[in-house]
Amino acid sequence: MDHGSVKNQHINISPVRIGPTISINQILGKKLQSTLNKQELEVFKSTKVQLNTSSLPLIEVQVGGGSLNHRTALPFCTLSPVPSTIKPSGYFANNSWQPLTCGVKHFDKHQFETCLKGKSVHIYGDSTGRQMYEYLEDNENCDSVMSHEYLKYCVKKNQSIHFGFHGPPVRGSQIISVDKLRYVAEQIDDLEGGPEVIIILSIWAHFGVPDGTFYRDRLQAIKGAVGRLWQRSPETKVIVRSANTREHAIGGFILISSDWIALQGEKTLRGVFSQDKRFSFLDVWDMTLVQQSKDAIHPLKTTLVQIMDYLLTMICL
Repeated sequence: MDHGSVKNQHINISPVRIGPTISINQILGKKLQSTLNKQELEVFKSTKVQLNTSSLPLIEVQVGGGSLNHRTALPFCTLSPVPSTIKPSGYFANNSWQPLTCGVKHFDKHQFETCLKGKSVHIYGDSTGRQMYEYLEDNENCDSVMSHEYLKYCVKKNQSIHFGFHGPPVRGSQIISVDKLRYVAEQIDDLEGGPEVIIILSIWAHFGVPDGTFYRDRLQAIKGAVGRLWQRSPETKVIVRSANTREHAIGGFILISSDWIALQGEKTLRGVFSQDKRFSFLDVWDMTLVQQSKDAIHPLKTTLVQIMDYLLTMICL
């Protein structure tokens, strides 16, 4: 066989069908559940402790010699490089997320439309990225929409929003065929790029395994594709989204999807992309860690609004 032509070959890989109503997550959860006793399951439960802050002294924050009375005292957040380490990044004040070094603007409907006017936004990755796409689509009056679980478009005059799911592995409740998925590196290789093109990478939820080598290799492949894109169009903006905390409804499943494992993946992600300062970062790890809402793989709306305001502040102000 001519190995140089393998890329153009059609490879028919039939998905393994386990059952019409049983998901991969359910099967893994049941098998892992049997490896833990009740006491061990209690240890692995993710819980939040509500602290009584009424008796704590008030803290006055000083910035540049002046008192920080409200979030507008800080400059608005801008695109900044991926940090190599994980440090406290912010706090909630009056139910709004406040990064430690910059301010976040809340966008109303008109400001939202003005922000994205003339831009082409491409979101690649898992369903946490798809959730971000759906938020953008819900706030836009799209002239044309194409909606599929793994591929979505929202197009209007001089503006577009696009979501593409990443290639295998995929955890989920449905049996899917691999020919419905494309690797992120392949999708990026198809882009022309440009000064008004914004790429958002949200790739973490399906790579929750203790051995980070596989995940690191995938991120390196994506990083290489972005490097090729920058050779074609160096003004293209690329933003890496961090992981977030999640719920753990299936007891034993926490062994391969705990927040601790997600944190190890987060260290891998930052280690890969922090080496190139052209990558920007959307840090939502601390935000979801301390949110008052319940932990969820897809953050609840109260937290999602904070994430999207944070993102729009960085790309529009």
